[in-house]
Amino acid sequence: MDSVYDLWRQITPSLHEEIGDTAYNVWIKDMQPMEMTAKEFVIKVPSSMHRDVISGRFIAGYIRPKLSNLLGIDMEVRLVTDEEVEKKNSNTLELSDQNFEYTFDNFIVGSTNRFAHAAAQAVAQNPGGSYNPLFIYGPSGLGKTHLLYAIRDHILRQDPGKNIVYIKGDQFTNELIESVAKSSM
Repeated sequence: MDSVYDLWRQITPSLHEEIGDTAYNVWIKDMQPMEMTAKEFVIKVPSSMHRDVISGRFIAGYIRPKLSNLLGIDMEVRLVTDEEVEKKNSNTLELSDQNFEYTFDNFIVGSTNRFAHAAAQAVAQNPGGSYNPLFIYGPSGLGKTHLLYAIRDHILRQDPGKNIVYIKGDQFTNELIESVAKSSM
């Protein structure tokens, strides 16, 4: 499976050719692919104005058809602003009660995420035992969030009463150091 960057690079030359230099340079050039799920391709745009114009002028007629054609499936396109990405990257990671469509069954395994997928499955099958703590790192679009949801989904299907906490690496390190210092581990 190609990364979101590779997929984006495959469609931008023809997009550039179809919409012309001016429109491409003003609206499309600064778009950055962020991630892809089984149904959705997420792209970061510089501002809400960019999001509104691109949504109205380029998604339905150009971007969505090109991605869907390239991938062979009907793909939705969601645009997020820099501000929305920064807000999402705050110190806590909230996994909503929704998003149960992110499962191991619909995760697309490729050479770039094969090991992370196997580790996530091991964690889901043996919580607290295998790969504890689980640390997933990599560029956008390789399925990190999808794997976290898939772990959550698998564990909660086995035991709906489980309490699952996801924290960022720096928060984990701080809590670990504090626990060791207080001998409360």
